[in-house]
Amino acid sequence: MECNNATLNQRLSGNTRLPVLPPGVSYLLKVVMDDEIGFHELAHEIERFPTITARLISLANSAWASPRSPVTNLNQACVQLGLQVVRSLSIALAISSPFSPSRCPAFHAERFWCTCMLVGEGAGRLSEQAGARLECDPQTARTAGLLHSLGLLWLADNIPEETAQALSLDEADPTSSVRQALRQTVGDDYCSVGGCLGQAWALPDVLTNAMRYHCDKSYHGTSWQTAALVGSAANMVSRLYRGEDFQAEDPRVKKLEFDESELESVFQKLADQFERTQELAKELFQNN
Repeated sequence: MECNNATLNQRLSGNTRLPVLPPGVSYLLKVVMDDEIGFHELAHEIERFPTITARLISLANSAWASPRSPVTNLNQACVQLGLQVVRSLSIALAISSPFSPSRCPAFHAERFWCTCMLVGEGAGRLSEQAGARLECDPQTARTAGLLHSLGLLWLADNIPEETAQALSLDEADPTSSVRQALRQTVGDDYCSVGGCLGQAWALPDVLTNAMRYHCDKSYHGTSWQTAALVGSAANMVSRLYRGEDFQAEDPRVKKLEFDESELESVFQKLADQFERTQELAKELFQNN
């Protein structure tokens, strides 16, 4: 499946501007998506990536983490930060490294990554609430949520002026959306671009389809449940940014058989984490 815009599709299909995943990232994704992995094994695998290891140890020693004593190794960092934080940040740090969105002045890295981490957390918690009635495991849902707007990161790096125009249009018009504005200025939206990027990188289909279809409430193809979880989590995070209360507005959640109380519980947990996740994103991505 190709992007709607021929120029974008050509760029994503093999020209020199397609970023290359750092060596081992595909393997890291598999490790992080493994529900069975524990602290020590995860730390051992992440140590294959010295830059990520250094950033995690630095974060574990920061005021954000407030350690009682200096953290000097990755095992200690995993204990200090928590397993889910380490999983999410390892992916975010690995995936962000090929991109340079600083050329797009309207792109705010802190908000982008805060949103991604919250959507990942929300999708994972929704999967946990659903349990065995869904085919999507929590770690896969978290990873899909974390990567859901990767297309926007690519656009900010590769088409900065038009992407900046779209982001400015969206900020000026509360009735619009980033996707609508991107179609106007770029010719395609970040969901379609994310799907193409996932294909170009040969990411697992469940992740690629979540990136492409999480905003499509009519999608019922392969891995539709994961896309629906990510889309529902993204709606919740958008409401948090707008300062709005919970509302069960996504029709897909009915097909996933969620009770409204289950959804509201996840929304409240995201609300409780909102400010701290913003601080985390600022700590890690303020210079990106």
